[in-house]
Amino acid sequence: MPSLASVTDWIASYGEIYQQGAVWDGFISGLAVGFVLPVGILVLWGLSVLRRRRCRGIRIPGDGGDLIISSVAIREFMQRNVAEFRELELLGVQLRRRRDLTDIILRVNAVPGSNVKQVKEALRERIRVEAGEKLALDELLGDIHIEVQKLSASERTIARKARKVQRDEPSQSFASAQSESMTEADSLDVGSRDENGTDGEAEEEPKPLPVGEPAE
Repeated sequence: MPSLASVTDWIASYGEIYQQGAVWDGFISGLAVGFVLPVGILVLWGLSVLRRRRCRGIRIPGDGGDLIISSVAIREFMQRNVAEFRELELLGVQLRRRRDLTDIILRVNAVPGSNVKQVKEALRERIRVEAGEKLALDELLGDIHIEVQKLSASERTIARKARKVQRDEPSQSFASAQSESMTEADSLDVGSRDENGTDGEAEEEPKPLPVGEPAE
């Protein structure tokens, strides 16, 4: 059994070791590593999960190749749908992947005094119908979150943006181009008929000269 003096000397030796600066520095370094390493792992894991959830587009599988709709195209599509509602102004669109589905987050500015709940339900239903019919997102579209960030939208500003969106409709430009092509085709058709003498003025045939009179 160790004596009291040996125990006292053993404790004193540990005190001398503890008083050395190298031991204290090593203890602080180990404590810092033990704290920073788990925190860094958690941060990297959170960033990876957040990156996986945020996507830059929607991929629609198909025979012979996939159809990829970018986030820019999704935003333009949402802008045209929000423009149908005079109470909302679109501020931003975010796509978030959730397993096999893609959630859409719309950040809007609402007109003061508008029925936000009623407008939200109507807008959500319209987006689902339009996205299913025109973008084939029936089975890929998840939840549609509408985040009202402000209540200071101006009806005049919304109406001006809606008119701009309507002017930029591709159907109008296609119809005008189709009308111009039809007009050009009609003009070419008339010109060809004139050259053939079918619809133009008939050329006057020369009159026969009287018998016995010399031709001039």
